[in-house]
Amino acid sequence: MTNIKIDIFEFDDYKAFLKGFITANNKTRGAKAFLAKAAGTERSYFSQVLNSKAHLTPDQAFQISLELKMTDREQEYWMLLVELGRTGTQTYKKFLQNKIKKIQSNNQDLKVRFNDPPRLAGDSEMAYFSKWYMVAIHLSCGIVLRDQVARISEILGLPKNLVLEAMLELKTLGLLIKVGEQWKPTQEVLYVHKSSPLCDIHHINWRQRAIFDVQKKTEASLHLTAVHSISKADFQKMKQMLLTFIKSGMDLSKNSKEECLACLNIDYFHFD
Repeated sequence: MTNIKIDIFEFDDYKAFLKGFITANNKTRGAKAFLAKAAGTERSYFSQVLNSKAHLTPDQAFQISLELKMTDREQEYWMLLVELGRTGTQTYKKFLQNKIKKIQSNNQDLKVRFNDPPRLAGDSEMAYFSKWYMVAIHLSCGIVLRDQVARISEILGLPKNLVLEAMLELKTLGLLIKVGEQWKPTQEVLYVHKSSPLCDIHHINWRQRAIFDVQKKTEASLHLTAVHSISKADFQKMKQMLLTFIKSGMDLSKNSKEECLACLNIDYFHFD
């Protein structure tokens, strides 16, 4: 059975996760039967687990995690949820809830989401992320294959001499190599952690580019500002949904043919 995967970190109740999985896979007949079989239980008992005070045993829960091909992090979190659901001791429940909240918080760090992507060291990181066009030129070299200096200059609206200087600096940083007349990236996805001052600069640089694009009124672009009132619990749900979308989008881009340079900016926050 091919399953639609849902983000377990959006849930703080293991039964809610199971129900969410069944709902997500409702077009595939037998989702509930699949889970019951994975747990090694009768379907009738599994229904009791979903709808009454009955619980899965740790062994049954572990077998489900194997069938759903959970990662180590997902599996650890899942077993904590099951343990939380089974315990009747308030002090232990509080302990588990705090641990679960900590894991949820850590999971919102994109570094964790993207399995600790590569970073540049020290001065190299400063040289790369302090100027928007360094990132843009680096990635554009994987898209533009001929007359690179002239074409990238035209696409980005930059002087040719600046594009060439940036290429040479990117070569010094080990991010570009020259094969014949063509510049090629040696790495594609680089990451600056939110704890770095460069993270602020990087966000500001590309939000400025987004503002310029808003003013151009390009038909293919998408810009949205949606101010709304929402409960704090639903705010967290929305944030998790966005994080899941970002991860799916980045996974998609890894296997996508390089044809154009794109930028995704998302700002989602609340006033407290």
